[in-house]
This record gives sequence, C-alpha cells and structure tokens, in this order.
Amino acid sequence: MAVATVKLSTQKATTRENCFEVVSPYLTFVLQAENQQEMEKWIKKIKEAIQ
Repeated sequence: MAVATVKLSTQKATTRENCFEVVSPYLTFVLQAENQQEMEKWIKKIKEAIQ
C-alpha cells in the first residue's frame, strides 16, 4: 500500500504552471517545476520512489 501519491495539481487558486502535488495521509505538498519536461521527470521519479 502506497503511503503517498503524486498527481498533477488541480488547485484553481494558483495561476502558476507546471505544478504537481505529493499527497500523503496528513499533508499535501504543491510543487512547481521550471517547465513541463522537468515536471514530468519529477512525477515519474517520485512515483517510482513511493511504489
């Protein structure tokens, strides 16, 4: 069972681009990459680490 998940940010309160979320049972972290390619790399690596 995974302790955390990672997904594209769905927060509409921000106008920032390339944001994604790391969600744990107690906290949600919203992170921003410099560009879409970097964001995709981060998401892939985080997913690999939490599986």
